[in-house]
Amino acid sequence: MALGARKQTIRNVYVKESVLIGLLSSLSALIAYPFVAKGINLYLANRFSLVGLIDVPYGAFLGYPLLLPLALLFFAWLSSYVSTRVALSVLRRLPLAVGLRDE
Repeated sequence: MALGARKQTIRNVYVKESVLIGLLSSLSALIAYPFVAKGINLYLANRFSLVGLIDVPYGAFLGYPLLLPLALLFFAWLSSYVSTRVALSVLRRLPLAVGLRDE
Protein backbone atom coordinates (compact mmCIF):
# COMPACT_ATOMS: atom_id res chain seq x y z
CA MET A 1 0.00 0.00 0.00
CA ALA A 2 1.06 3.55 -0.61
CA LEU A 3 1.27 5.85 2.38
CA GLY A 4 -1.65 8.23 2.57
CA ALA A 5 -3.42 6.95 -0.54
CA ARG A 6 -6.95 5.61 -0.52
CA LYS A 7 -7.72 2.20 -2.01
CA GLN A 8 -9.73 3.79 -4.83
CA THR A 9 -6.77 6.01 -5.75
CA ILE A 10 -4.46 3.00 -5.89
CA ARG A 11 -6.97 1.10 -8.04
CA ASN A 12 -7.21 4.05 -10.42
CA VAL A 13 -3.43 4.10 -10.77
CA TYR A 14 -3.41 0.39 -11.69
CA VAL A 15 -6.22 0.84 -14.21
CA LYS A 16 -4.59 3.85 -15.87
CA GLU A 17 -1.24 2.09 -16.00
CA SER A 18 -2.78 -1.01 -17.56
CA VAL A 19 -4.64 0.99 -20.19
CA LEU A 20 -1.52 3.01 -21.02
CA ILE A 21 0.55 -0.15 -21.44
CA GLY A 22 -2.13 -1.69 -23.67
CA LEU A 23 -2.40 1.41 -25.86
CA LEU A 24 1.36 1.87 -26.18
CA SER A 25 1.92 -1.77 -27.09
CA SER A 26 -0.87 -1.63 -29.69
CA LEU A 27 0.48 1.61 -31.13
CA SER A 28 4.00 0.19 -31.36
CA ALA A 29 2.64 -2.92 -33.07
CA LEU A 30 0.78 -0.76 -35.60
CA ILE A 31 3.98 1.19 -36.30
CA ALA A 32 6.17 -1.92 -36.59
CA TYR A 33 3.72 -3.92 -38.70
CA PRO A 34 4.66 -2.54 -42.16
CA PHE A 35 8.34 -3.37 -41.61
CA VAL A 36 7.65 -6.87 -40.31
CA ALA A 37 5.12 -7.58 -43.07
CA LYS A 38 7.59 -6.45 -45.73
CA GLY A 39 10.26 -8.76 -44.33
CA ILE A 40 7.90 -11.71 -44.15
CA ASN A 41 6.60 -11.02 -47.67
CA LEU A 42 10.17 -10.92 -49.00
CA TYR A 43 10.99 -14.20 -47.28
CA LEU A 44 7.83 -15.90 -48.57
CA ALA A 45 8.43 -14.56 -52.09
CA ASN A 46 12.02 -15.82 -52.17
CA ARG A 47 11.44 -19.12 -50.43
CA PHE A 48 7.99 -20.22 -51.67
CA SER A 49 7.19 -17.83 -54.56
CA LEU A 50 4.24 -16.39 -52.65
CA VAL A 51 4.03 -12.71 -53.58
CA GLY A 52 2.18 -10.19 -51.39
CA LEU A 53 0.65 -12.74 -49.04
CA ILE A 54 0.43 -10.38 -46.05
CA ASP A 55 -1.46 -7.15 -46.71
CA VAL A 56 -3.52 -5.33 -44.11
CA PRO A 57 -5.47 -2.31 -45.39
CA TYR A 58 -4.44 0.47 -43.03
CA GLY A 59 -5.40 3.37 -45.31
CA ALA A 60 -9.06 2.44 -45.68
CA PHE A 61 -11.05 -0.52 -44.42
CA LEU A 62 -14.68 -1.04 -45.43
CA GLY A 63 -14.58 2.40 -47.03
CA TYR A 64 -13.59 4.25 -43.83
CA PRO A 65 -10.13 5.80 -43.58
CA LEU A 66 -8.00 4.49 -40.71
CA LEU A 67 -10.85 2.32 -39.42
CA LEU A 68 -8.67 -0.71 -38.72
CA PRO A 69 -5.95 1.04 -36.67
CA LEU A 70 -8.53 3.02 -34.69
CA ALA A 71 -10.58 -0.11 -34.05
CA LEU A 72 -7.48 -1.98 -32.88
CA LEU A 73 -6.55 0.83 -30.50
CA PHE A 74 -10.12 0.96 -29.15
CA PHE A 75 -10.21 -2.79 -28.49
CA ALA A 76 -6.77 -2.62 -26.84
CA TRP A 77 -8.07 0.11 -24.53
CA LEU A 78 -11.29 -1.79 -23.83
CA SER A 79 -9.62 -5.14 -23.11
CA SER A 80 -7.01 -3.54 -20.85
CA TYR A 81 -9.63 -1.60 -18.92
CA VAL A 82 -12.04 -4.52 -18.50
CA SER A 83 -9.38 -7.08 -17.56
CA THR A 84 -7.89 -4.77 -14.94
CA ARG A 85 -11.26 -3.86 -13.46
CA VAL A 86 -12.32 -7.52 -13.26
CA ALA A 87 -9.07 -8.55 -11.58
CA LEU A 88 -9.27 -5.70 -9.08
CA SER A 89 -12.89 -6.45 -8.25
CA VAL A 90 -12.03 -10.10 -7.54
CA LEU A 91 -9.07 -9.09 -5.37
CA ARG A 92 -11.23 -6.58 -3.49
CA ARG A 93 -13.43 -9.41 -2.23
CA LEU A 94 -10.54 -11.43 -0.80
CA PRO A 95 -9.68 -10.86 2.84
CA LEU A 96 -6.26 -9.27 3.36
CA ALA A 97 -4.95 -12.32 5.24
CA VAL A 98 -5.82 -14.59 2.27
CA GLY A 99 -4.20 -12.23 -0.21
CA LEU A 100 -0.98 -11.98 1.81
CA ARG A 101 -0.74 -15.64 2.78
CA ASP A 102 2.41 -17.32 1.54
CA GLU A 103 1.66 -20.78 0.26
